[in-house]
Amino acid sequence: MIKKLVFSILLLQSLDSFAQQNESTINKDSTITFGGYAEAYYTYSKNATDQKPSFLYNHKRNNQVGINLALLNAAYNEEKTRANVGVMFGDYGQFNYDGEPNWATFLYEANFGLLINKKRNIWIDAGIFPSHIGIETPISNDCWSATRSIVSENSPYYESGIRLSGSSLNKKSYWAFCYLNGWQKIIKPADISQPSFGAQYVYTPNDRFTFNYSNFVGRSQADSLKSLRIYNDIFLKFAATKKIEVKIGFDFGNDSYQLNKTSWWFTPIVFARFKIKERNYISVRNEYFFDKNQIIIKNLDNKETSIYGCSLNYDRQLTEKSLFRIEFKQYSSTNKIFEKKSNLFSETQSFVTAGFSFKL
Repeated sequence: MIKKLVFSILLLQSLDSFAQQNESTINKDSTITFGGYAEAYYTYSKNATDQKPSFLYNHKRNNQVGINLALLNAAYNEEKTRANVGVMFGDYGQFNYDGEPNWATFLYEANFGLLINKKRNIWIDAGIFPSHIGIETPISNDCWSATRSIVSENSPYYESGIRLSGSSLNKKSYWAFCYLNGWQKIIKPADISQPSFGAQYVYTPNDRFTFNYSNFVGRSQADSLKSLRIYNDIFLKFAATKKIEVKIGFDFGNDSYQLNKTSWWFTPIVFARFKIKERNYISVRNEYFFDKNQIIIKNLDNKETSIYGCSLNYDRQLTEKSLFRIEFKQYSSTNKIFEKKSNLFSETQSFVTAGFSFKL
């Protein structure tokens, strides 16, 4: 595993040199650029099994070194066309893409777009995209904590379909409408005949404040169950001072848990990030996940799922492109959902995760 990480970093460095020294030019108005990302980690959890709970899909391995995501991507940009492709390996693809065709588990994204209106920057894109939903992304460097939150792990990281997007004339608002193959699906399942839909609105009046609203409407289960999932994702990001940033989010959804029976789940989350000195940051995260009828997270007690999580994270920016971080995280639940060794289960579990990442 370590040999794979070293190979990935060396490959990313060579691509970076190529991109800087010879940014491929098709004509004076079009370019191809290359990039990448690699993240290795180690998680320690006392008396834990080899893998984290079933509702966590990143940094999946306990008490061993792993690669969460190693990514190589290329982007083509021209005045009226654009395209992106990214290939990957690691825990993120292995566990999030479970159920997809084998060829799809190595695709981070693959999409192509055409410009419809230059003045309002209206594009139509088709293919596989990073999801329009979520307060965090699979790329750890873009997040404030080493590992992801429960709400991020249990809402789409990726999607496939067609997206229409644009922005206001002053560039302060962004909007998108999506025609999708399903809830985190590349290939539409054979037992679901109808498409799904999504929308997003982002308002950024200045560089200190961002408001986001995203949603999903569609089927996540077979047509025979007559289910309709409606999901809403809302978050605010703002800079309280020059050294303190805050994110506040609230997600809630509704879907079928038995034939002709529907229920709901919700999850509030709060982040705070503090710059303690140059290239050094501390972040805290508090989250709560409540699932009344176990639509998203099951438990052995067959009762409502209620989980509280908190984490403390330290970041050290080693260079402009490399980052070391360490996070302590603890979960507590009203149910025994955390598996221990010897087939025992507990209401609590804690993790310490250290990671090193390199991003072009």
